[in-house]
Amino acid sequence: MTRDFDKIYRNIALISIFLIAVGFMGFGDKIVLLLLFINCLIQSVINRKLFINAELILLFAGMLFYGIFGRLEAVWMVKYTLLPALFYMFGASVPISQNRADCNNRAKTAVIALSLGLLIESILNALRWAPELGRYWPEFWSGRPLLATQHVFYNLLVVALFFYGLYRWNSHRLLNSILVLGGIWCLWFSLVTGSRSLVMIFAIVIITNIILYFYLNRHNETARRSLRLFALCLLAAVIFAGALYLLNAGGIYDYLHSHTWTREGGILHNIRFQAQISALRQIPEYPFGGSRMDLAGLGFAHNVWLDVANRSGLIPFVLLVAYTFVTLYNLIKLIRTQTTDHDIIYLLVSSYLSLFLYYMIEPALDANIMYWALWALICGLTKGVLKNHDNMIRME
Repeated sequence: MTRDFDKIYRNIALISIFLIAVGFMGFGDKIVLLLLFINCLIQSVINRKLFINAELILLFAGMLFYGIFGRLEAVWMVKYTLLPALFYMFGASVPISQNRADCNNRAKTAVIALSLGLLIESILNALRWAPELGRYWPEFWSGRPLLATQHVFYNLLVVALFFYGLYRWNSHRLLNSILVLGGIWCLWFSLVTGSRSLVMIFAIVIITNIILYFYLNRHNETARRSLRLFALCLLAAVIFAGALYLLNAGGIYDYLHSHTWTREGGILHNIRFQAQISALRQIPEYPFGGSRMDLAGLGFAHNVWLDVANRSGLIPFVLLVAYTFVTLYNLIKLIRTQTTDHDIIYLLVSSYLSLFLYYMIEPALDANIMYWALWALICGLTKGVLKNHDNMIRME
């Protein structure tokens, strides 16, 4: 009976992740908080413990001090403090199982459910876009206009799983076709609406996945031969692309020098990087925040951690940077754990990295707390998988 209840509940929990990602029927933050609280409470009963650790404390304390020093109103304090913490606890408890295969399947399903839910939200939002709206168009459920860079958030995870969809093509063709085609659609729509960030994030995540593939298969002679072939193909592709660019074949030179790619200083010399350098230099000058930094004429530093420093000062900045380093350590540990299913590594590394890169260039925390809180779910899943694998090793 207990096992049946656990199975039924786990399915409900995974469906909850999907519905939250879709923003089903316009879920508000209060409803999400309630769902997460109930889920965490039930899972604490099933697992017979609360999943509390050092990184959760760092996250909770960082968000708490962010709210205190940022002078947030009481309602916003609750949202900003509890949503990330509950998402983390929820993610950490999802993979817990007495069976390693079951743990892996739960983690996989959670990441894919989150990714597909966000993809559906992105498609729904795209239905409300029209060329005359430019780079602002309404979110589907609320009707609130969002900038194109905010709409990009909903595309991040499915684009990040593009490599996984190709890598596991033969294992589940329908699902992986959705991931691959969904990724292609997101990239195309991003270009249509004049957003560059998704393309750059996609490129970095793909390169990381390729490096990861060869690392995980470094003792495989077939993979070594593939690496040599890949290096030759990459060199040929770079030479070919360079020739197309220099010859302006198909107008590629003109396109890359158009306003879409050169506005605000382009990619490499973007004004956002100037704002971030300026913010770093001013942290000692404004240790208690107050949103007084000169950010190269911008309203935000376009970096979550630096925007925290600007608004709330040094204490939450240090706490959230420490939290980030701890979660990154967990990710590296996951990669180096020989008993870890490679599928889990690709899914969690890709998801973590795509969100991390987005936070490096966008004021996600100021735009919507959910944009930041969902990263905590991925961090929690990573910790949960590691914890479960450690328990399995001790039992063996």
